[in-house]
Amino acid sequence: MWALASYDTGTMIGYHAVPVIADAYAKGFRGFDANLALTAMRATAMDSRHRQDEYTKQGYVSSETGKGWRGTARTLEFAFDDWCIAQMASALGKTEDAALFNQRAQNFTNVFDPETKFFRGKTAAGAFRVPFDPKSFSPDDYAEANTWQYTFAVFHDVPGMIKLYGGNEAFIKKLDELFLQDSDIHRYIVDFSG
Repeated sequence: MWALASYDTGTMIGYHAVPVIADAYAKGFRGFDANLALTAMRATAMDSRHRQDEYTKQGYVSSETGKGWRGTARTLEFAFDDWCIAQMASALGKTEDAALFNQRAQNFTNVFDPETKFFRGKTAAGAFRVPFDPKSFSPDDYAEANTWQYTFAVFHDVPGMIKLYGGNEAFIKKLDELFLQDSDIHRYIVDFSG
């Protein structure tokens, strides 16, 4: 969610003003009330909008056919935003908030399929959605992207992501696989694999 012409369109996923605020604070910018900013960041993360209540309750946003919820993308992006809140909370000495949001930042693991080695959509019942095609552009699972474009989207815990893939060698193999794919396009959005 981000402003366009000073208006919150409410159309995109995540709450990415949070990383901007946390980054500014980490870089020494102090021209704002940091505690009030953290309060607002926390309130945004704990809101029930955009399926955030489901994320808080079950640790991921579900994907259901035809709903366009972008569950996997939301989960990965919420996890990154949560990590940013944890960093801000830690910098301000708010240890309980830091612990809570560091824990939530690990929710990316809830949408990782160890069998296919992809971040995938899950139903509310906890099953990975089928059929599965990593090049398919599904608005039920992803935002303007496909599975390959979200495969390495754990910006805040690269060592944790590598561990999911089975360690350095397995991760490098997966990264190589990205570049060895055929560059066939399943939709008007360009697939960056291949």
